[in-house]
Amino acid sequence: MEDVLMEIVKNRVNEKVNTAVNETTVKHINDIMAKLKYIAEQAMDLLSIPQSQRSTYTGLVGKRTG
Repeated sequence: MEDVLMEIVKNRVNEKVNTAVNETTVKHINDIMAKLKYIAEQAMDLLSIPQSQRSTYTGLVGKRTG
């Protein structure tokens, strides 16, 4: 039973960490785009975001509010 609970806790922590990383990365992309007048692809190049992750961030860029 403890193992199951620990696995649930680990999964929730991983989800929170991944969400925080995604939100921070999107913020950085948007900041670069605004300040340097870069397009999303250029901002992701500057941040060295792997090609395999770019479609995820492309879908999130511009949707951020705040």
